[in-house]
Amino acid sequence: LGLLGWSTVMPFRAMSLCQLGRHAEAKAECEQGLSRLSTADRTFVVRNVWMDIALATAEAGLGEIDAATSRLDGLLASDIAYDNPLVLGSLHDARARIALGANDRSGFNTHLAHTQRWFTSTDTPALIARYEQLAALERSAPWFTSIPAAPFERELAATLSGCQDDALRAQHALATILKATNSARGMLFRFQAGELDAIASAGKANPPREVLESILRLASQTEQTLSTQVEDGLSAPSPSPTLGGYQSFLLTRYRDGTLWTVGAVAIAVDSDFIPPGFATLEAIATGLSLDQESQTDAEPA
Repeated sequence: LGLLGWSTVMPFRAMSLCQLGRHAEAKAECEQGLSRLSTADRTFVVRNVWMDIALATAEAGLGEIDAATSRLDGLLASDIAYDNPLVLGSLHDARARIALGANDRSGFNTHLAHTQRWFTSTDTPALIARYEQLAALERSAPWFTSIPAAPFERELAATLSGCQDDALRAQHALATILKATNSARGMLFRFQAGELDAIASAGKANPPREVLESILRLASQTEQTLSTQVEDGLSAPSPSPTLGGYQSFLLTRYRDGTLWTVGAVAIAVDSDFIPPGFATLEAIATGLSLDQESQTDAEPA
């Protein structure tokens, strides 16, 4: 590859190495890559700043927190990004992840707020989703206990947990999700011994097999992410892509300091579909898991 192609591919290779725990290799590749860039090359910020981000991630993975934070803070203090929201948002995103791994609550919150500012200013769904994924990482932080539920979510969880009939509870939970998402069709699942068990359906929903496989992959990715994200600064997994006209979401809740995957929901994506809020999904997961049977079946993520 020429310099253009090489400098584009290398940061992604380095980040992949970090995800595999091979931080020393990633650091060496990034340092070699940066040494090949001239001062003029460095002015192409959108193309080349990713090597700095990858190098900082590798340094943080090796425990070199001061070097990682100094590298990113130096870039943020310079005029290198020229108010580019993609670059600035990405730098703050990486800085927040490093702060999270260093148990720096103040630093995480500061850079989370900047990430929100830059990514949401673009009105780009993919970047807004990146911010939301970053915000969700706080749930794995040592300082995190719980997020106070809004009145609606508290009432919903209480209503579900108060249902004496499991089938009625499941139908009410599914109806709530469908109303919140402007959808008429969907299917609710509970994890039973690592398998998906359909417990409610509406609108003659019939999600294809690929949707069920996607849910299982999403649950597996959640488990892998939670086991490495503080160390490596990885992203939390996104909701599944739309498959066969359906989008699926995990139902998770915290209990005894552990994130548990209670179940999942597959929702038909119509023209006016609105993704469900995290608080609503968590309230439903809480309501579904408070009975003794669900506490037995819930799967730790």
